[in-house]
Amino acid sequence: MTEQGTRELTGMYEAQDHLERLRAALIAAGIKLPSLRLDLPSCSGEAQTPLLDLGRVNLDTARALTALAERAAHSAPADTKSP
Repeated sequence: MTEQGTRELTGMYEAQDHLERLRAALIAAGIKLPSLRLDLPSCSGEAQTPLLDLGRVNLDTARALTALAERAAHSAPADTKSP
């Protein structure tokens, strides 16, 4: 395997690991994204920037994600909040 192929595979495994962690965290929060998947084209080529495809969600899921993000933002220490 080439060095680039090894990097692509490593990036893909790392992205898949984060995808599974995200899925588990969302499920623990009561949110299921049925279309959550790894965007395979983003894992190859020169750019090699793996992306997670969150997929399409209905309004109820969007509301749940918004509420979760708002709770996280309100509970974050002041020095870690974005301006």
